[in-house]
Amino acid sequence: MQNFCFFNGKIVKEDEAKISLRDIGLLRGYGIFESLKTYAGKPFLLKKHYERLKKSAKELNINIPISERKLSNVINQLIAKNHLNEASIKIVLTGGVSSGGLKFNSNSPTFFVLTEKLHGLSNNIYNNGVKLITQKFLRSLPEIKSTNYLEAISKKQQLKKEGAFEFLFINNDEVLESSTGNFFMFLKNELVTPRENILHGVTRDFVLKIASKKFKIKERKISKKELFLANECFITGSHKEIVPVVQIDNKKINDGKVGPKTKILVKEFRQAVKTI
Repeated sequence: MQNFCFFNGKIVKEDEAKISLRDIGLLRGYGIFESLKTYAGKPFLLKKHYERLKKSAKELNINIPISERKLSNVINQLIAKNHLNEASIKIVLTGGVSSGGLKFNSNSPTFFVLTEKLHGLSNNIYNNGVKLITQKFLRSLPEIKSTNYLEAISKKQQLKKEGAFEFLFINNDEVLESSTGNFFMFLKNELVTPRENILHGVTRDFVLKIASKKFKIKERKISKKELFLANECFITGSHKEIVPVVQIDNKKINDGKVGPKTKILVKEFRQAVKTI
């Protein structure tokens, strides 16, 4: 069945959406995106994703050609036209057609929205946890959700070889974030998460709000040495929700088992999304 998308102001079939070969997003990787999912057919925290898109677009001097209300209507139309019960949604914005490969018109961006059937992670991942492997890396402009995923994608084979779920990026001995999510760890009863040099995820902020009702929270720098003192660890993301981490490199966390506090947060998260 042919999927429909929203491309530069119109809903069209995906194979009819044509991006210029001179698009600066293609030529120079100058673009941003947001990725979210639905619960009960409703886009989750769309307002927060739109706010972050606006912030990222301002940083790159690109004007967003759509209002939040219009975007919401577009997404609902795509979900209906593509006959989706639950959807994965991707919103992409680039600088548009470039001049000389570096110049672009802030008011003529390329903008599109994709929807597809939502495929969640297996229960095995939530029940048994995952392994992360550390990687020295600091994303360029980490505070924006750039389309540049060279580091994460180019080393996919390393993840597969080591049986790891994602990378955990570390820079100058400072723990940052995972390949596609935010990192949290418990030190006794305190939940700690990095604050600087990371993308502040929408799900990250939602989890912090939930966790603050039950645990003491600290947003601060985490050293690699401190990392291996953690009682429990997990990562968050719009599609992964809360994924328990039971091993980092060759070090097992909580004897390789999902911790009780993480289980509490997973349960609280799943209850909370039903009320949004």
